Amino acid sequence: MKHLKKSTSGTDYLNFCNDMKALLNKFQLNFVEYSDQAYLNKDLPHYYWMNCDPAIWDVSSENEKSIQSYTKKNESGNSRRMVSAFNEIKEGDPVIGYVSSPRKNVTTLLTAIHSSNQSEIMVQVDKQLTQPIVSEQLAQDPIVGTFYNGTKQGSLFRMRKVEYDQILKLSQLSGNDIVIESANKITPYTEENFLNEVLLSKDQLQQLERLLIRKQNLILQGPPGVGKSFIAKRLAKVMLDDQLDPAEHIKMVQFHQSYGYSNLMMGYVPSGDGFKLQHGVFYRLVQEAIQHPNEKYFFLIDEINRGNVSKIFGELLMLIEADKRSSSNSVTLLDGSTFYIPNNIYLIGTMNTADRGLTRMDYALRRRFSFYTIHPAFNSLKFQQILAQDDDPTAHELIAGLQALNSDIDKDETLGKDFEIGHSYVMNDNKIASLPYLQDSVLYDIIPQLQEYWQDEPDKANSYAESLKEEAGLNER
Repeated sequence: MKHLKKSTSGTDYLNFCNDMKALLNKFQLNFVEYSDQAYLNKDLPHYYWMNCDPAIWDVSSENEKSIQSYTKKNESGNSRRMVSAFNEIKEGDPVIGYVSSPRKNVTTLLTAIHSSNQSEIMVQVDKQLTQPIVSEQLAQDPIVGTFYNGTKQGSLFRMRKVEYDQILKLSQLSGNDIVIESANKITPYTEENFLNEVLLSKDQLQQLERLLIRKQNLILQGPPGVGKSFIAKRLAKVMLDDQLDPAEHIKMVQFHQSYGYSNLMMGYVPSGDGFKLQHGVFYRLVQEAIQHPNEKYFFLIDEINRGNVSKIFGELLMLIEADKRSSSNSVTLLDGSTFYIPNNIYLIGTMNTADRGLTRMDYALRRRFSFYTIHPAFNSLKFQQILAQDDDPTAHELIAGLQALNSDIDKDETLGKDFEIGHSYVMNDNKIASLPYLQDSVLYDIIPQLQEYWQDEPDKANSYAESLKEEAGLNER
C-alpha cells in the first residue's frame, strides 16, 4: 500500500487489483460482502493506543474512574500527529494508555466517553496496571511487536482488536488482575435443565428446535398464563453453544403501540445539536452476528401482535425469510448503508391469543413464521407429577376446578381454547404455589380475567368466581 500511494503507474494499480482478487479468492471471500462488512464495521468498537508524555500528562498517576480530556491540538496550536484518530475515536472505544518516558511502558486501560467539546476527546481511566508492560516485552511479542515497532511519534493511533487483546493477555501474564472478556465460567444450559424447568416433553422440545432451525422464525402462541415468554427464553438458551454468553447472544424486546422501526432498526432522535442517527437493538445484534458467523444469536419479541408489525419491520419482512438470509439480498437503509440478515440469527415471538382484536396477524408475517401453540399443562404428565408431590387438598381441589373451568371455556362459542386459564397461575418456583399465593391468584388474577371474558354475562362470571373462591378455601373472606 505504501508503494501504491507513491506510484503514478496504472500498471501498479492493475497489479494491485489482481493481487487483491487473488487474496480474496484464497480466503473464499466475496468482494461485495467483504466491502459491506468493512462499511458495517465502522459502528463497532475501534481500539486505540494513546501515547502520553508524563511532562504534560502522566496517565499512570490518574485515579481509576477519573475522567480526563486530551486536546486535539498541541501547546503550539497545531493539530496533533495522526489527527484522523482524534477525529474518528468515539464513545465506548477501548484505549491503551502508554507512558513515553523515562521508560516506555503500558500503564493504563481507558475508554473513550462522550465529549461535548469538538476540540478535545474525553477518556475514563478504567484500570491502572500494578505491573506495567515494558517496551522490551512489547517489542518482542509476535502479535504486538509489528505494531509497536512500526508506531512512530504521535499521540493517538488506531490498533487492531487482536493487538488490544494481546496486550490484555500480557498484562495478565505480568500479574495484573484484569478481566479480558469474562472471568466467570459460563454454565451450560442443557436439555435436562430445560425439561426440569419447562412443562414440555422431550419430543415437544425437539419439535420446537426443528421448527426454529427450518424456518428460523417461530411464534409461540397461546392463552394467558401458559409460560410463553418463559419458554422462549429457555428455548434460546438450550440452543446456544455451551461456551456462548446468553447475555450477549440473546436479546429481547416487547412490542407495543408506540414501538416503531427506529427502536428496532434505526432512526433520527433529538440530540443537543439537533438530531442524530441512532441504531436500534436488532440492527446492533445483526452486526454482531455478521462478525461471528459460527455463533448463534436469538432475538426474542414478546407480545409481537401488540405492535404495528408492518410499520415496525419495514424491509425486514423480506429479509427475515430463511431463503433471504445472505448479502445477495441486501437492501439499502435510510443512511445509505447496505443491510442483510445472516442465517445465524433466529427470531422467537410470543403472542397472547386471548387479546381480543389483536390475534389477526399480517399474512405476510404469518408466512414467514412457524406458529406453535402452548396449551395449559394441567393434564400433562409432568404437571401431574408435580401436583402429586403437593399434599395440600385445597390446591388439588382448586386445580380440578380450573380444569373444569377450562373445559367450559372451550365449549363457549364466544371464547374457546384461546382463552383458557394457564397453569402458571398456580405455580411458583417450578412447584405448586402455597395456599396464600393461590388464593391471591384467584382473587386478583383469575376472577378479574373471567369478568373480562363474560363482561356481557356478569351472572355467569360471578358464578364461576364463587366456585373458585370455595375451591380455594375463601368462603369466609
